[in-house]
Amino acid sequence: MKLIQKLFTALRGGAHEVGEAIVDKNALVILDQEIRDATAEHTKATDALKTILAKQAIQERNIEALDNDIASLTQKALKADEMGKQDLALEIATAVGQKTQERDAQQTLLNQFKDFAEKQRSTVVKMDRTIKSARSQAEITKARASIQSAQKSVSAATSSSTSGLNNAMESLNRLREKQDLTDEELKAGEALEAETSGASLEARMKEAGIEEDKYGGASILAGLKKNTPAT
Repeated sequence: MKLIQKLFTALRGGAHEVGEAIVDKNALVILDQEIRDATAEHTKATDALKTILAKQAIQERNIEALDNDIASLTQKALKADEMGKQDLALEIATAVGQKTQERDAQQTLLNQFKDFAEKQRSTVVKMDRTIKSARSQAEITKARASIQSAQKSVSAATSSSTSGLNNAMESLNRLREKQDLTDEELKAGEALEAETSGASLEARMKEAGIEEDKYGGASILAGLKKNTPAT
């Protein structure tokens, strides 16, 4: 039983590591999506704020209208009372009370709208700042990732190029060694051929003046003189 639990724990640990690796590999993609999600929520919050502000404006107009009605009815109630029309004055005063009650209820609702709008406005502004900051940081992170990727590519290319150049120099050195060996072999062959054919000995004798060059200018001139009769 303990073995099974350990195996299960190991699998969970492995899955966690794989999950972290996937998250790390797709960090920028996840970041972009999170910013899009936050932007969508910000849009919803902004729309809700607009709706509340619109209702608040309507509520303010309703209260203003009630205030005008109350002011008008109050004047009429006072005028009826001055005229001695107590029943009418009382009826109008009752209407003033009803309007005042309605106005107070509307004011309570307006105050709620104002409180909610203020809180919502604070939330929207904070969200907007956070999103803008996240976008800026995301751009910096992307630029940094691009630079680091380029640096890695350059480093790898430089390493590969250096290795390639080293290999090329080794090949060139081996080729030169083979060419030098071939040159020496050709020279040795020519020397061996000269010694075998006797040409080398004749060349050395002619160089020492022992062997006369019958085709040389001196030999030809001497022959010409010899074959010319005296006059």
